[in-house]
Amino acid sequence: MKILYVIHEFFPEFYTGTARVGLNLAKQMQKMGHQVKVLTYEPTETKGMFSIGGLLYKKYEYDSIQVISLRHKNLNPQVNFNIFCYDVEKEIRELIDIEGLNDIDIAHIIHPLRMGIVAKIVKEKNIPIIMTLTDYWTICPRVQLLKPNYSICNGPNEGEKCSAVCGYAKQEMKNRLKDAISLFDLADIITVPSRIVKHIFNINGFNGEKIQVVNHGLDYKYFNKLNNKTYSENDTITFGYIGPVLKHKGVHLLVEAFKKVNLSNIRLKTYGSPLHEKNYYDYLKELSTGDDRIALMGEFGYDKLSYILADIDIAVFPSICYESYCLALTECLAHKVPVIASNTVGSAFEFIKNDSGLIFNSGNIDELAQLIEKIGSKPSMINSLKDKIISPPRIEEEAMYYEIIYKKCLSKTKQNENTAELFIKKG
Repeated sequence: MKILYVIHEFFPEFYTGTARVGLNLAKQMQKMGHQVKVLTYEPTETKGMFSIGGLLYKKYEYDSIQVISLRHKNLNPQVNFNIFCYDVEKEIRELIDIEGLNDIDIAHIIHPLRMGIVAKIVKEKNIPIIMTLTDYWTICPRVQLLKPNYSICNGPNEGEKCSAVCGYAKQEMKNRLKDAISLFDLADIITVPSRIVKHIFNINGFNGEKIQVVNHGLDYKYFNKLNNKTYSENDTITFGYIGPVLKHKGVHLLVEAFKKVNLSNIRLKTYGSPLHEKNYYDYLKELSTGDDRIALMGEFGYDKLSYILADIDIAVFPSICYESYCLALTECLAHKVPVIASNTVGSAFEFIKNDSGLIFNSGNIDELAQLIEKIGSKPSMINSLKDKIISPPRIEEEAMYYEIIYKKCLSKTKQNENTAELFIKKG
């Protein structure tokens, strides 16, 4: 099959969870003999790009994957808000013609941000569309379903809540939600990484029958240092956080909870970049001052992940939002590193069962502090948690599942075409 993966941002400039999901899947499909290309948006760079009207684009290869990157010549301030960017529709149609993307078999939208118009264009060509929802951007322009005060929101209420709480124009939000419904209708199948995401979209009126849960798979070949330690009561325990150091990830709650625990045998290390939230990172530094047990380790390369996890005894994911999945959590489990997670983390909901990890109520600092103290006071508990870890799926499993989905969609499309052709002949 010829598969086009469409994503809002991609390597090498962007390397967070959704980009990693897209790269892993594209590489595995290529290994399975399929022809793969990635179509993405480049919001920051213009160097080396060609021009088509109001559109810039370039081609490059990343990790054996052919990539076409596009962007507005003059960045549209609404590009992160609009479901469909009609202002560059004509140019994207021309780019699709130039790059020979009309003969693809499947289009898989990994994230529709900035790229929704591609789905419209592709659907006109009777090409099946699979769309994956890795966050809530389609129903929440703030993406994480968080109010300005960082409390959780359950959905837009037809745009009324977006207007009253977040200050968006009411009619603008109503139009946006109509476009979101149109985007959903374009997809033959919609996949989500966890049951939390499916539940959120269901309660907001989006078709539950079309939505399937497909857990993200991991490329285990990178994981070369598993946690084989056996813990005893006298051990020093290192708690760790891995991932983007952003406010909605709740890292400040982890630091505050950790500081409440008066034990000398515990350490805390955080690994990750603050990306655009430099002020938040400065706040964390200030919050950590005076406690020598806490170290903010900063950004790390993905190739160093196994070595970092070898230095962590139990990982903590204290997200304060409905996190759609959390790839880093599953990477910890794959390394046999147990986790503590808030009850709003999607992958925790999928894989922490039967005492294979510890869950606390999102935002509850005291509850998290109690769990940290419980582990620190009795490190041997980690042995039991490790023994019950459920291994997350491999990328091979995810890809095989998607291959089945792709083939079903293709078969249905061809059947519909044959039916239409027969109807025309009879007419």
